[in-house]
Amino acid sequence: MIGLQVDGESMNKVVKNGDYAIIKMQPEVENGQIAAVMIENEDAMLKRFYRLDDETVVLKPESAEEYYQPITFMGNDINKIKIIGKFIGYVSPYID
Repeated sequence: MIGLQVDGESMNKVVKNGDYAIIKMQPEVENGQIAAVMIENEDAMLKRFYRLDDETVVLKPESAEEYYQPITFMGNDINKIKIIGKFIGYVSPYID
C-alpha cells in the first residue's frame, strides 16, 4: 500500500484537499471503484473508473464543484492510462 497526498478539489465529496489517500497497489480496478491513475506518466490522480467497453474508459470526478468534468479515453488513447491501484480510504493530517 502507498499513500498519496491529495492536491485539488476534483474528489472533494470523497476525500479533501491535503488528506492522504491510501491506495492498494493493483493494476486493475472494477467498474465504479475509485482508482489512483496516471495519464501519460504525469502526476497520479484519483477518479472513479468506468470501462464502458473495450474501446472506452471514463474517469469521473466526485466534486461539489461543477468545474470538474469526466475525462473520456477512446481507442488507442486508453493506453495513456495506467492504474496505480484502488482507493481504500484516507487519513487527515489535520486535527479538528
